[in-house]
Amino acid sequence: MIDMETNVTDLKNCLDNNTPCVVLDVREKWELDICCLEKAKHIPLGSILSDDYADLPKDKPLFVFCHHGRRSLQAVCHLRDKGYDNAVSVQGGIHAWACEADPTLSTY
Repeated sequence: MIDMETNVTDLKNCLDNNTPCVVLDVREKWELDICCLEKAKHIPLGSILSDDYADLPKDKPLFVFCHHGRRSLQAVCHLRDKGYDNAVSVQGGIHAWACEADPTLSTY
């Protein structure tokens, strides 16, 4: 079984190398207005928990993030229960991304 969490460096390497993957942001809309990753697909956690995510592929790595990593871990647990074995939570979320990978992003 794949670990439930990964770090910003792993996500950045995947994106920098154009490795096929899905980046899923489970934050709320108002949070996206503060900062967001352009390549991320947005589905709020509530929708994930309501099983409203039919177009997520199961055959690619799925990097899930939120503000700090708590909601994304909850989403990953739910998605794994539904057969998304390649889903991982990005530790530290968008805040860690802004601190470690893209300091031009706003933090909150």
